[in-house]
Amino acid sequence: MGELISFISPSQVEQISTQFQLAGSQDAADAVRMSASTGLSLQEILSLRWENFDTDLGHIRMPASGNHPAVIDVPPPVIAILRRRSSRQAGPFGALTSRRQLAKAKHDIIIAFCRTCIQLGLSVLSFSSLRYSFIGATA
Repeated sequence: MGELISFISPSQVEQISTQFQLAGSQDAADAVRMSASTGLSLQEILSLRWENFDTDLGHIRMPASGNHPAVIDVPPPVIAILRRRSSRQAGPFGALTSRRQLAKAKHDIIIAFCRTCIQLGLSVLSFSSLRYSFIGATA
């Protein structure tokens, strides 16, 4: 049996990301907003490098894969996140150069996401719900 897919409303995305900000976790808040606005998975977001972005045109150029089109439109709120994070060296979420670093960052955000949903009384307990709720067109 496959994973039960839940959907997150724009107001729930805002609640979750605001809770992360209040807890001092800007990385998690930004990852939540980016996933909900672009449909990208957490793994894809954490793996992005600056060369993937064209913030002037509002695009992310994705590495070749069957999961996404070659170019993804990025809504203005995500462009604002990227511009704010532009001082980071390798990419928006820093230099996660090893699989271990990437796995740890992903694990930490997923655990914090689940805890935050529970604290807020939301029944949505999967970070993947953000990408399935893809609210880019309405953000």
